[in-house]
Amino acid sequence: MFNTFLAPFTDPLFHLPLVTGLLLAGVLPVIGTALMLRDEWFSGIWPPPARN
Repeated sequence: MFNTFLAPFTDPLFHLPLVTGLLLAGVLPVIGTALMLRDEWFSGIWPPPARN
């Protein structure tokens, strides 16, 4: 019974989608956070302060 439960996880066709999904789950939140903070970051550094 335990062997039949783990059989799908040992299938080679399962490895590529698993790795792809894990990479996307780790990378997409970081990209989304960076894109959301981009406007705030730019507003903090742009426009440059006026020189007197």
